[in-house]
Amino acid sequence: DFEFADLVKVDNKKLQEAFNITIDQKEVEKKTSEYMTKISNSITTDISPATNLFKNNLNTFTTNIFNDLDTFHLKDIDTVVSKFLNKEENAKLLDAMSKEYVIPADTFKLTYSGLLKGLLQAYAAGYVASMKLMNPTLELDEENPEIKVIEDLKNSIVSTYLKEGEAAIEGTAQTMGRAMTEAKIKTEVLTGVGELTNYLSSNFANAFHVDQDKITGAFALNFSEDELARVVNAMMNPAKLTQKSNLISLGYQDKDEPTYIAFYFNSFDGKEYFLDVIDKYNDEVTEEKEIKYSDTTGILMSSVKTIVNAVSYVLIAFVSISLVVSSIMIGVITYISVYERTKEIGILRAMGASKGNISSIFNAETIIIGLLSGLFGIGISYALIPIINQILHHFTGNIPLSASLSIISAIILVILSVILTLIGGLIPARAASKKDPVEALRSE
Repeated sequence: DFEFADLVKVDNKKLQEAFNITIDQKEVEKKTSEYMTKISNSITTDISPATNLFKNNLNTFTTNIFNDLDTFHLKDIDTVVSKFLNKEENAKLLDAMSKEYVIPADTFKLTYSGLLKGLLQAYAAGYVASMKLMNPTLELDEENPEIKVIEDLKNSIVSTYLKEGEAAIEGTAQTMGRAMTEAKIKTEVLTGVGELTNYLSSNFANAFHVDQDKITGAFALNFSEDELARVVNAMMNPAKLTQKSNLISLGYQDKDEPTYIAFYFNSFDGKEYFLDVIDKYNDEVTEEKEIKYSDTTGILMSSVKTIVNAVSYVLIAFVSISLVVSSIMIGVITYISVYERTKEIGILRAMGASKGNISSIFNAETIIIGLLSGLFGIGISYALIPIINQILHHFTGNIPLSASLSIISAIILVILSVILTLIGGLIPARAASKKDPVEALRSE
């Protein structure tokens, strides 16, 4: 039997060196024993509480799923079950199970969903058979009949479903109860070990000035977190070791009964073509014969795309802020230019220039500034692209990754630069056109 009292090893010599005092070994052993007792008490092989909770909730779901239904179609069963489990009161039940047994609510939802779909399918079959028995001439849609909820038939089907499927439901409940109990034990054991470690370190750290390195080395767990999890798993799932089970644990696979088959592709096109073939096959066969697969590369690429998109959005935000600030600065510079050239504006107005002419002068200046700025930026970009590519190729090796800027993009950027500078200079240009010629001529 496994003794949890041996989980933590205390090096008294290192403790004395760390505190430079005499350690109260009995107190430390007492506290350690208390925590070890707490951890030991959290270990149990009784899965009945978790199993009963799972079955009680299943009974609740099987009773309530018909309450909001008057009719439904056979092909809508998936939607009906999903909508039912997403209801607030049902979602709270799943969340409560998730919090208590540290298993994602989606896992419970998926398990209950399969059982409830089976119930609705059984009711649909019973309803069709009952209707045809009562009225042989009744015509129903063979592929997607409309199912009406009849109280007596519902009670009979639910009772029959739970009774005839008792073995399968009990097996599912036992499996979920074992997984729920195991997850809860792991959490409580690791939490208890963490509390013990925190107690030992914080208690001595608050009482004395200690050498942190020495006190860390004075307390050592005899098990790593992974080893402790495996011990708990072994206690929860006792199994008789055989030659076959030992071979399987070492990686042996029987070619006639493989647990899974891994495929490795040398191109994304090949992978996509292979997945299309599997999807077409699954569409043509029953659910029992469908091939279940996991696209690890697709999942990783999806995660990478999400990260890249997030970074892109952040960069776009920074660039947008920079553009706004640049437009404001251009407006300020144009306004200063208008202020310094007030007398020149007065002379032009006195010579017959209209308000539109004055506004056009400053608008033309801002357009020229934007055009030159855009061309200057594009020129610097084209000059730096070869250098950037050399650096990328140096660090990425043979990966075909290169920076580039197309002519169309460059033209769009120049046009955007002109538009932004023009927008920034509109207000100062308008202010210049509204200046009184007489007051402008008097200015110094």
